[in-house]
Amino acid sequence: MASFDAALNAGRKAECLARIRALTVALDAPHDVLPTWARGAGLKDAAPRGSGQPLWAAVLYKQRVFRGPSNGPSTAARVYLAEALRGRHQALLRACVAGGDASAAVGYLRLLPPDGKFASSLLKEAAASGSLEVMRAILEDGYVAERVPAAYCHTALLTCCRHAGNAAAAAAALEAAWGAGVRSVAVCNAAIEALGVCGDAQGAWRVRTRMKASGLGLETQTCNALIRAAARDAALAQCARDLYSHMRSRGPVPDALTLSALFDAAARWGAPDAAWLLDVLADAKASGVQTNSRVLFMLLQAACGASLSQPLLTAVFAEVAAMRARSPPDRSVYSALLKLCAAAGVPERAAEFWPQALEDHRVPDSHMYLELFRCCAASPTPKLLDIAAAAGAQMKRAWSKACSGAQRPANEEEGQRRAMNALMNVYAAAGDAAAAAGLLANMQRQGPSPSAISYNTIIAAHAQAGDVARAFRAFRAMRAAQLAPCGATYGALLHACGKAGDTAGAERLFREMRAAGVPQGVLIYTSLMHACVTCGTPESLARAFEVLDEMEAASVAPTAVTYGCALSACERLCQVPDRGPWAVQRAFELYRQACNRGVTPTDGCHNVLIRICTATGQLDEALELVKELARAHRSMQADTLNSVVRALAPASVLRALRMRSLVRTLGLPVFADTDAVLVGTAARSGLSAEAADLYWQARQDGAEPSRAAGSDLIIALCKASQPREALRVLEDMTAADAAAEDRFGSSGAGARGAFAEAAIGRRRVGRGAAPVLQRPRSSGSQSGTSGLQWDKLVPHLTAIGALVHSFACSGDLDTAFRLYRQVRDDPEGAAAMTLTHRPMFQALIEAACRSDSTACALKVFDDWKAFAARAAKGAGDGEPVQEPRLSNVTLAYLEACCREEAAFEWRVYDVCAAMRQQSERRRQSRLAHPRKQSHHFLDVDGWQEAEDTVPAPSPISDRHAALRARLLARQEEERERGRRQDGQDTASGRGPRVDRGGGGGKAFAAAGSGYSDPEDKWAEFN
Repeated sequence: MASFDAALNAGRKAECLARIRALTVALDAPHDVLPTWARGAGLKDAAPRGSGQPLWAAVLYKQRVFRGPSNGPSTAARVYLAEALRGRHQALLRACVAGGDASAAVGYLRLLPPDGKFASSLLKEAAASGSLEVMRAILEDGYVAERVPAAYCHTALLTCCRHAGNAAAAAAALEAAWGAGVRSVAVCNAAIEALGVCGDAQGAWRVRTRMKASGLGLETQTCNALIRAAARDAALAQCARDLYSHMRSRGPVPDALTLSALFDAAARWGAPDAAWLLDVLADAKASGVQTNSRVLFMLLQAACGASLSQPLLTAVFAEVAAMRARSPPDRSVYSALLKLCAAAGVPERAAEFWPQALEDHRVPDSHMYLELFRCCAASPTPKLLDIAAAAGAQMKRAWSKACSGAQRPANEEEGQRRAMNALMNVYAAAGDAAAAAGLLANMQRQGPSPSAISYNTIIAAHAQAGDVARAFRAFRAMRAAQLAPCGATYGALLHACGKAGDTAGAERLFREMRAAGVPQGVLIYTSLMHACVTCGTPESLARAFEVLDEMEAASVAPTAVTYGCALSACERLCQVPDRGPWAVQRAFELYRQACNRGVTPTDGCHNVLIRICTATGQLDEALELVKELARAHRSMQADTLNSVVRALAPASVLRALRMRSLVRTLGLPVFADTDAVLVGTAARSGLSAEAADLYWQARQDGAEPSRAAGSDLIIALCKASQPREALRVLEDMTAADAAAEDRFGSSGAGARGAFAEAAIGRRRVGRGAAPVLQRPRSSGSQSGTSGLQWDKLVPHLTAIGALVHSFACSGDLDTAFRLYRQVRDDPEGAAAMTLTHRPMFQALIEAACRSDSTACALKVFDDWKAFAARAAKGAGDGEPVQEPRLSNVTLAYLEACCREEAAFEWRVYDVCAAMRQQSERRRQSRLAHPRKQSHHFLDVDGWQEAEDTVPAPSPISDRHAALRARLLARQEEERERGRRQDGQDTASGRGPRVDRGGGGGKAFAAAGSGYSDPEDKWAEFN
């Protein structure tokens, strides 16, 4: 059998069939022709199955069962052949079908016992091959059709049509089955599946109508096939939803494949309804259908394209956790989960899911690495950058190990290359062009070989860093690697020239592109215009308008970004003498042209236009133009007017509020991002009442507030002595059904403004909806509040601090300390507040002292010392240490309260030590500090050790020595004054000065845990 197996594995089916025919002839020969091992009386106990020989007991048994035709081999020969070739039948039939030899396949079946399972195997192989010619030849022979049911033959033909992708043949096969009277659910299921896969979704659903007319009921498999067919045609989306509703109410019962098909269909239709996805998930749980990895993967894919709401994210993440508690999800689930984090604007959650993925799968695949790096590039925070670096090192080790074998894994090379490019993009997004270049060099040494995307990423990284020379060096290396530059390559180079204001270099690149035949699209023209605008000379600004004219002559339609560049050129021309009026009129013409061409101006366009008109005193004319064009172009009316309101808010809040009233009067929607900008701007402008009215009006309209707007409103209300109203806003933001957390925008802690120049559009602003450029540069507490539930819209920590201060000043100590616990839960934020919001700590201490809660006051004092030490240590290298301080009045009040209670009298020394430390630092800061002595001068002792002859000291070194002597004398005088003061304190019974902390920032850290009292009233507030 070894030679037979070798011929079969090599695909030599003719040789295999010849050997089979020879064996059947030998089996029909007289007894003495049989193999020696099969001779004799002991045939029933012949060689065991493990030796590759059949058991003759089975042969003799099957000899009685099968009765072969008289014109073929004997029954015994057929049975022996089937037993001898057990495990090889399907491979031999597959070889015959792959070679298109239907007669050989049927001829082989004639040599075997007339068992239906062999005929079924042949039909299965023919259907999987997708060869309609072979399938028809097999069915026309008649030998197979006689041994399997007719429904199986028609189902196999429909399956073959599905693999062949021939919808017409599938429809004809269904008609043939219907004409032959074969009208079964199995045939209809195969027809639906075939028509759906071949692209005829409408035809697949017409099969359902035919089933109803014939009285055939729906099965779960039928419904699943119909939903899969509807996934390929968005026009059938509602039909699929209705079918699922029918399954829920009347049956058949949905299963895991139903959920998988539904979620896959929702992802294919695009922008699925989040509420509907949640309903399907809830129904599945109620029906007891457990999600598997495939269902969860499809759900995550659908969620990536859905309108991302907080309930949807919470439900999806909970489903992942529930499945992980049962069994580890596969790698595709983690890839889709990381993809969802990036799509939902919460890439920081990758830091939570990646360790889980490593725990379940010690060796991630390239898709998991790819999605992780995309998350890290979306938000290059220090934590995510550390995760990306560790994952990148792990990926490189795995690749080196895979390449250490005799042959490089070619099937994984493309996935590895994509993951490497994504990691390179992470470094580029973090501004680390050197690390990106090092990764490119590693790819050149160890593989996979860099692609054009790799070099484009490096060029873009150097361009973003403003390193034009390295960008062009990478461009030359790309050409040396025989990779053709594309539009993205030249676009990145043009961006580099634009940042450097190199108009001549941009023009050379533009001409080179044209000579190389690279298409010059809108991105290239806009980048060239940007370079001209950045240069800023009158000639380059005039060239920007020429590029716009060339663009129109080349039939390249400008975008909103293009018009934004042109408006920026107008803004710069306003600063050129005698060009201001022309620039304003040109800006009006450009704005009118954009609207007439159906290009909706972005916030950036409106910002530039309003700045131009404000500087030239023509703001009213600009607003009238906007209103006129908005009335003329109804489709852009809502977007345009909302954008104008957002752009107008920084310049004039009151006018922006009036424009918002006009939008509502016209019956147009006011977008959530518009209200967010207005609420924040009005609050920062001191219009707390107007901001509060806007906030509650937006909430009544069902809009979701942004975190920044709510924080600014809380701070404004506290400044206006309305802490109760501010607390009401806080409770609304932290309600259980609050909107998703918006981490972007302005805040009381000084994060970036919410009205950055970006097109936000008609959608609501949810978590992470703002552009990447609006993300805060640090992950500190000015833009995040830790220790609280993630699914709540948590205000900025400074807003909570303002509430604490306001309630402490009003005497409501219970509410003040309840809110203060949230401040304590974020040590980094509280440390920053010791420098910027010390009135909060002072008000808490004084309020606690007034209410005879000295223990609480001391606890706040201890917290302040610990946080102050953290703030002092947090100063960066080369930066002066900022020492937090409390008011001496507050500390004196606390000292007096400690003296009145015997249990806290010993804490007087801590309070006094803090007062003396602050006084000493303030005194030291007022002293005159000499300039640092130059390292070019050596002291006399050093010269004496190095040389035998000592040169005379210079006049400069004499002056330094005299100044140093005076400073030492003054410090000694201060020490003597302090010792005398200690003696006076001892004589008066107050005790000597005690510095329990050891001085400096270390004293604050050491004193943080120095208080322990069983009667601590702090427990009242915990």
